[in-house]
Amino acid sequence: MERPLLRVGGLTRRFGEAVAVSAVSFEVAPGGAVGMIGPNGAGKSTLLALLGGQVRPDAGTIELDGARIDHLPAHRRVARGLVRTFQIPRPFRRLTVRENLLVASPARPAGWLGGALSVRPRATADTAEAAARAEGLLRDIGLAGHADRPAGELSGGQHKLLDIARALMAAPRVLLLDEPCAGVAPALLEVLSAMLGRLRTQGVGVVIVEHDITFVARHCDGIVALAQGGVLSRGTPEAVCGDPLVQDAFLGTAYA
Repeated sequence: MERPLLRVGGLTRRFGEAVAVSAVSFEVAPGGAVGMIGPNGAGKSTLLALLGGQVRPDAGTIELDGARIDHLPAHRRVARGLVRTFQIPRPFRRLTVRENLLVASPARPAGWLGGALSVRPRATADTAEAAARAEGLLRDIGLAGHADRPAGELSGGQHKLLDIARALMAAPRVLLLDEPCAGVAPALLEVLSAMLGRLRTQGVGVVIVEHDITFVARHCDGIVALAQGGVLSRGTPEAVCGDPLVQDAFLGTAYA
């Protein structure tokens, strides 16, 4: 069997007496997608922070392509290919949309930004490649027409797409998405859906933390439902959404 791209085992985090995440385990295959759902306070945000390296676990392991990374700081996890977005995007509002992507490029030699934006011959091969990658991502997310606008002028939904594109500048092997649908208009959700499809075809693994259960069920092979920091249910979207425990906890009767 193909080795999982991401393997999480027994991940646990306490804050004093409170257990925010309790012995959570799951795997993501190359090109696979796993959704994390749960009511507010279930531990979803803490779990994503544990994966991304913003919070250190008290117990458990995180493996990327068979190698332990749970001891690594966030920037080294990014360098290994584990990249996350955030629930509230924080673009560089005075920079243009294009410049926001170039800032996220992993290749940043001296004068890289000026070189990448310059039409003069001093642009290096690395900066030229970063510029080309940025242009391609802007087309993919439907923001090519806004490339020269200050990022602060975009809508909230466009900020979400820009945040995802910035993460993709690092060419992730596993992409962690934190509430990608929040505040995003239906038309932009279709752009996001198309992007997720392309990423999975390219073998990128995806973890989606999201309240929009319909979106998660549409795009994920499996779902892990969290409650009070622990795993309440796991399985296919149909199995989890049809689980009476999950329905009682937070789904209501819409999935009965």
